[in-house]
Amino acid sequence: MRKAFDDLGNPDDMVDLSVIRDAIQAQAGRLLFSESEFEAAFEQATSENIAMIADNRITLI
Repeated sequence: MRKAFDDLGNPDDMVDLSVIRDAIQAQAGRLLFSESEFEAAFEQATSENIAMIADNRITLI
């Protein structure tokens, strides 16, 4: 997730979840993540205060 934010330019911005998902999928290559894997990862990141999600947008803390 960190690399996806870094590749977008300004890692402090709120970014649409779909943009981050697409960036992560592009990095994953042939072994794509499922929607449930994304949900679990985003849930863990928010519970560990790594990221904040609001209105289908995400930012790193």
